[in-house]
Amino acid sequence: MIKIDLNMKKATIYFFLLSISFTSYTQNKQNKYYKPYRLSIGVLTKLPLGSNNSYNFDYGAGTKAEIIYTIDQNAKFEASIEVGYIQSFSKESSYTNRNGQFGINLYYYFIDDTFSPFIGIGYDIESFIYKKTYVIKPFIGLSNDKLSVFLKYGILDKFNSLEIGLKYSFKERPCGCFSQSN
Repeated sequence: MIKIDLNMKKATIYFFLLSISFTSYTQNKQNKYYKPYRLSIGVLTKLPLGSNNSYNFDYGAGTKAEIIYTIDQNAKFEASIEVGYIQSFSKESSYTNRNGQFGINLYYYFIDDTFSPFIGIGYDIESFIYKKTYVIKPFIGLSNDKLSVFLKYGILDKFNSLEIGLKYSFKERPCGCFSQSN
């Protein structure tokens, strides 16, 4: 597996954030009615997978908040920044742990309609038991007006995880039906 050093990871994240900012500036100039930002909150459960469970817990439940930006006016692509909190539990002991999570995500919606399936990829920094882990998370989901359900598969070197969640957006996802002129 290819090892990427910390500076390369930071450079990649900064590149995506800079690209999103530039796209935001140019898209908002094109249509004054287009409001690409929205906020969502959600709940999720996390299940470590595989025989080598380096997470040191059996399951977790948590919450997350996400700022979502619709990149294009066709409403097919979105990017987001999310922060989360997961309380982990172990069946073998009464030990619980509070865990933090920070990530960036890219979404692609197949249909610009009320009911829309989507796919995406995320890059998260997770803090479990005082150590940071960098996780790539491809995901799938279904969106309906303000509600979404998702399934994320966390990929690491020696172990993986599965996240199942539900999120609520305070504003509907913009549609690609707006006029492109001022």
